Amino acid sequence: MDDARPRKRERAIRACIHCRQMKKKCDGARPCSSCARFNHDCQYYQQKARSPLKPIARTATGGEPVGNALSKGTTNLTPITPTGLERGDNFMDYSILDPEKGRYFDGSSAIAFPRLMGIHFGATKAPRLHSFAWNLGIRSEPQPNILDITQFVSLNDVHIYSNEYFTVVHPSFDFLDQQDFIRRASLRWKENPTEDALNFDAVICGVVALGYFVSRKTDNGIEAALTSLAKDRLESVALTKPPTIDLIAAWILRAIYLRATSRPHASWMASNILMHLIESSGIQHEISSVAIIYPSCKSTNIIDPAQCLYRRKVFWVGRAINAIFSYEYSRPRINIDKVTCARIDTEVKSATRDLLQLADLIPENSQACTHAEEIVQTRNMLDALEAGRDAEVPVSLFRADLAFAAYRHLRPFLTSTNSTTDPKIVSNILSIGLAALKAIESHLSKPPAPSAPSSQSTDDSVITPWWSLASIPFHFILILLSLDTPESLSRVSTALGTLQAIRRAFNTHLTREAVQNAAMLIHLAQSRKERDVQALKGALNDNPCVQETGTAGSVPSGGDAAMAPISNGGTRIQQQSQPVGEQGIMEGLGLATHMNGSATGDLESLIMSDNLADINWDAVFRNTDWM
Repeated sequence: MDDARPRKRERAIRACIHCRQMKKKCDGARPCSSCARFNHDCQYYQQKARSPLKPIARTATGGEPVGNALSKGTTNLTPITPTGLERGDNFMDYSILDPEKGRYFDGSSAIAFPRLMGIHFGATKAPRLHSFAWNLGIRSEPQPNILDITQFVSLNDVHIYSNEYFTVVHPSFDFLDQQDFIRRASLRWKENPTEDALNFDAVICGVVALGYFVSRKTDNGIEAALTSLAKDRLESVALTKPPTIDLIAAWILRAIYLRATSRPHASWMASNILMHLIESSGIQHEISSVAIIYPSCKSTNIIDPAQCLYRRKVFWVGRAINAIFSYEYSRPRINIDKVTCARIDTEVKSATRDLLQLADLIPENSQACTHAEEIVQTRNMLDALEAGRDAEVPVSLFRADLAFAAYRHLRPFLTSTNSTTDPKIVSNILSIGLAALKAIESHLSKPPAPSAPSSQSTDDSVITPWWSLASIPFHFILILLSLDTPESLSRVSTALGTLQAIRRAFNTHLTREAVQNAAMLIHLAQSRKERDVQALKGALNDNPCVQETGTAGSVPSGGDAAMAPISNGGTRIQQQSQPVGEQGIMEGLGLATHMNGSATGDLESLIMSDNLADINWDAVFRNTDWM
């Protein structure tokens, strides 16, 4: 009787990795019947010892660990399953990650689809990840150039200048491990290079070039040779080979170097290429959140914890660089969807953590906002920027860069609608800008001691040449003139003085050009104020009856406020009026006691210093291009 009952289907307590991925029935054997039939490598997840790559819950924007989100009261979390297959709404994720070659493909990719179809039909050996029939194959593929870094720089130089890099640059961009770098660099001079070693050459080039740059030594050809070598390797490999984690790290170094030495377009393009390589490599994903690992015989333990942390750091630092470089240049950033990479805020140095948090404040959709949305986003961003208190000079400069960029994004909306700037926004910009000027002055007066002194240094006191040292006071002057309030104009003197100090510390054509153009804009603003005063004076002179009501009270002392007396017959008595001088204008603006620390209000002596005095300002003002 009992034997006649239909037997309940027995379910295996645990399913192997392959059956989990393919959603097949697994009998729990070792190997299971399905894997034995198709000759698959049958493996199981460990029960007690968890994989070092834990599934990460993500928010709608992705990337924040569950613990941090819960502590903030966030409730819109979507857990990711261990295999990453189920994402709700009956949607199956068939993305494929190849950690060994640095390749990641979504299930809809033409590269992944042949293999997925082979797996779907139960093929014993599914097609490999390959661009089948992508073109006709008439020409052979180009191969990357192979250049030996050991022919350009010695191992001793690598040690010296990498120490400069890790002392000065690394705290703000913490994505490399110094001990691991030295170990791998030392092996490079002892062993024959492999493909991975050649990619690491680009990392060595970037580290040494930046170390050489911040040491402020006269380039004797080493820095130029290394940057050329890195450029050749990075550009040739990026177009011919899947990107490795070292190659992506080298692109971060190149973007930083270009930001410090070249035009904004170059650094922005480098950061965009960096993000595209990140997306193609799949490091924006945790291994445990990807549906299929390729080759299929590999388990999720393929990457050790140190390598996993390296991947995370490269992703988040690269993302921050692209966001900041794009926003200050007013160009679109590269946004990556489906980010499951765990945050690294507790794993990096404080300056890097601040950098990542600054990047999080940048609106992702700022290029397509309405007027109201832009104002709200800018106000919220400036509030968050002003609330920060920075101990590191680079972070203070990054913060001011973003604040100034936020104002530049907002200004067209205000100009087109004839709206006045929110006083809170003005207050935040002034506070952030003055804090940055203070940080620059502190940086100039107390530079860090060089780690490797040399007679080739361009200055006895080595000042780290952060790229924003000149741009912060220059653009602060422009914003102060644009705000055009007594409070903002009273800060022009301080900003100009800081810019002059930068010009003295770094006497280059760019710093001299910045001082000259800032002075010219201040002169133009002064001339406009003088024309406004003359217009007001003309209004009073053209209406003599105002004199009768105006004599009852005292006349303001600024400018030509005194009127010519009027005779009994109503005819104006010709009297030479006092000219509108700078003193009157400065007093009228409330700036006389602020400019240059004196009560003279002599704006001419303020900006016409050094080689500025030789400029023919009359000829400049007659140039209609400047008016």
